[in-house]
Amino acid sequence: MLMMNQVGFLKGKQQRVIATTASPVHIHQQKDKAMLKTLVPEGPVYDATSATSIYSVELGLDPGQYTITQNKQAYEITVSANPFEAVTQALLRAFYYLRCGETLPKAAAGLYHHGPCHTAKAIVYDNPTEMVDVSGGWHDAGDYGKYVVAAGKAIADLLLTFDDFSDRYRNQSGTTGLPYLLEEVKVELDFLLKCQRADGAVYHKVTTEQFPPFDRHPEADTMRLVLSPVSDTATASFAATLADAARVFKPYLADYSDRLLEAAIKAFDRLEQGGLAPFVNPPSISTGEYGDPSCLDETYWASATLYRTTGDSRYLTVFKTLYAKLADPLHLGWVDMSGYGSISYLKNPKADRNEPIYQDILTRLSATVDQRLEVIKASGFKLAMRREDFIWGSNMEVANQAIQFILAYQCFGDARYEQAALDHFDYLLGKNILGKSYVTGFGANSVLFPHYRPQMHLGVNEPVPGFVSGGPNKNLEDPYAQEQIKMAAPQACFVDHFESFATNEITIYWNAPVVYLASYFTEAFAEE
Repeated sequence: MLMMNQVGFLKGKQQRVIATTASPVHIHQQKDKAMLKTLVPEGPVYDATSATSIYSVELGLDPGQYTITQNKQAYEITVSANPFEAVTQALLRAFYYLRCGETLPKAAAGLYHHGPCHTAKAIVYDNPTEMVDVSGGWHDAGDYGKYVVAAGKAIADLLLTFDDFSDRYRNQSGTTGLPYLLEEVKVELDFLLKCQRADGAVYHKVTTEQFPPFDRHPEADTMRLVLSPVSDTATASFAATLADAARVFKPYLADYSDRLLEAAIKAFDRLEQGGLAPFVNPPSISTGEYGDPSCLDETYWASATLYRTTGDSRYLTVFKTLYAKLADPLHLGWVDMSGYGSISYLKNPKADRNEPIYQDILTRLSATVDQRLEVIKASGFKLAMRREDFIWGSNMEVANQAIQFILAYQCFGDARYEQAALDHFDYLLGKNILGKSYVTGFGANSVLFPHYRPQMHLGVNEPVPGFVSGGPNKNLEDPYAQEQIKMAAPQACFVDHFESFATNEITIYWNAPVVYLASYFTEAFAEE
């Protein structure tokens, strides 16, 4: 068996293929079937995350289309200067299919067309006589809930994508005149604005009280919507997200930008007044909790984005105070968003490069990625993932690690960091022990049955293209995975089935970091 990036290889970059045997690998030109060369795999190397001894082959091919064979198994591959354009577009386009409260016409959404859904007002949990319009936004995942902290992670990655690859995305217009990426982000921002209470605090989520059945169509999900209580993490995440968005939207929609910033400041002010608590699901609600015992990281992030957007030293003071309290300022997951605060500060032209805090962030970034390089040395798949990292949503951790490597490459210029990021991207697109591309619609062996209710309703094997599956989860936290997977290594704890929500669900904050990765490897080499 050969395992590789099934979408393609970049011209001039490493073209690593993983094999489970030492049998020769033969390469033919596709156009005339001519034999080009035969390669002998190197190894074996024991890979702990897959509990397998594996071999590797470096192809070293010029641009073109090839067939590679081993033991009579054939694989078609492409080498080009831009093999990832289509997958980059699809990863971003996937957010469109998650839009809530509006018609997705058949001409645009194909099989997944539907009318407006979840348009009824939601009752406020702790004040059931109050009804609030929280329509719009994106469905968070395979269910139809909408969660503020999850939105924060997704928008943070998309705005970072727009910042770092603005030449690409400024020139891709949507239907409203905005750049398409910002048009899609605005869908979620409009929803978030509706989640802010009059005093500035922000409701944690809007969902039904229980998850709808797996096969329920969006329009048919008419159970009562409930706004769960406000929380400190939702309020801080809201402040950070809207402050950053206000900066990015300013050249395009100045009045809208002002509205976002006003709401962000109002949330931050409310947060500083105190009295907001971490979120815990109320007794009658069993949908995703997104609980977080500390809002330190979200407040740190909010102070960084407010300082970057406004230049107000008040926020810089808060940022410095909170930095001293962080155990690790580089996390990029929804539970710990501190890394986005650090990125915002590093990329802020107002920041003093000679300030000790600036240099300390760089020092800690360098130490983190160098430690990850040591893990990679022992990995047959060239991953920084350890056995314990293969948990629910492990593909987000793969993508987050890759973003850290890219940030380190941008800061220090060490080519090892960029290559590490590419190896992680390759993993998501098929260079893994299962030979599975975790991006729907891309690769010869891509995910077909993600945990996504509209597809379960249709019962088809044609998923929305561009969704990122959650990936291997050693804890097997759903009944189907527990039944199907026995004694598997962490990297193999995955099953491509509708019912495996703990390994094969999709969500906005797993797609968003992969949008960033794909954009990087599409744009960084565009002129080479």
